[in-house]
Amino acid sequence: TVSSALFLPIEDGPRPVRTRDCFWGLDDLTDAETSRVVVSNRLYMHYLALCEAASSRGGMHGWEHPADRGGPPYPSIFATPEMQGMEARTGSKRAVHHQCVWGCERPKKTCISGTLCNLDSMDQCFCPGVSDQHVHFGISWGRDSNGKFHTSRLQTYPSQYARKIASLIFASASELFETGKGPTGSIRTDTEIIRSTNYGNRHQGVQEPAVTLLNEDMA
Repeated sequence: TVSSALFLPIEDGPRPVRTRDCFWGLDDLTDAETSRVVVSNRLYMHYLALCEAASSRGGMHGWEHPADRGGPPYPSIFATPEMQGMEARTGSKRAVHHQCVWGCERPKKTCISGTLCNLDSMDQCFCPGVSDQHVHFGISWGRDSNGKFHTSRLQTYPSQYARKIASLIFASASELFETGKGPTGSIRTDTEIIRSTNYGNRHQGVQEPAVTLLNEDMA
């Protein structure tokens, strides 16, 4: 629901359901569009809470998503105050890169935000340019001869990219195991435990300003 391809003029293609200023859902969505947005928003908000719960207790987390294009109309979870607040509270860092460095058919600019070990090893790793040693395949917009969107084939991680991310997760898990730290570690600290919620009904696409108390939005 955040793909930049939604903003391309493709005949009979899906239309944008979010913008940069209305990330949690536009006001004129159909019932089917609203259903998709609500499900996605719930996943966003619950994963935000999970990431904060893990890292605030000495653990680690990672969040992979398309890189922020930096301006309207393109929506990005990385441009929302909810994400930026979670990142600030957990000391998260961002690693912006092209997936083609690890075998993707197209550049596919991506960002991983989190507290994983060695995350900076993926930051600023960009396409070196097409050459005999580095090639791109196909296109990343429109439909193929069977009517399928070209973007669908790019939704699966290339094996090299998956392996790289797995190496960060393994390094993080190994550090927690060796030090005894983390949410389930043997070492207990006096760190204040942050109680995370799912941020009230904002995950349902409601745009009105509100203050969340005990998981209820107050006008």
